Amino acid sequence: VAVIFFLQLNQGSSEPPTTVAGNIVRYTANGFEPGNIRITVGQAVVWRNESAGDITVDSNPHPIHTSYRPLNLGTIGAGAEKQLTFTETGTYNYHNHLNSTKQGTVTVE
Repeated sequence: VAVIFFLQLNQGSSEPPTTVAGNIVRYTANGFEPGNIRITVGQAVVWRNESAGDITVDSNPHPIHTSYRPLNLGTIGAGAEKQLTFTETGTYNYHNHLNSTKQGTVTVE
């Protein structure tokens, strides 16, 4: 399953997009890795929580999460994952609501 996601609003990663096998974004103590992922329309992105605690993946801007509501994935417990299939091109920025300094971007082409 391929995952596509990108949100760019007021916040997000400034690094160039990366294409990742399996479209997996890992969350560790360092934040989202990769911070910027590139996918194509119809693909899915998987967010895997590899940290010791819960995270909450939400679209920007913090704290209202209104940029791209489908990206408001909610809580992902330690060791768990969630995915989202992207159906439209765009740049989508997101963050961990529990630590909004940890951000990422999905670019859908």
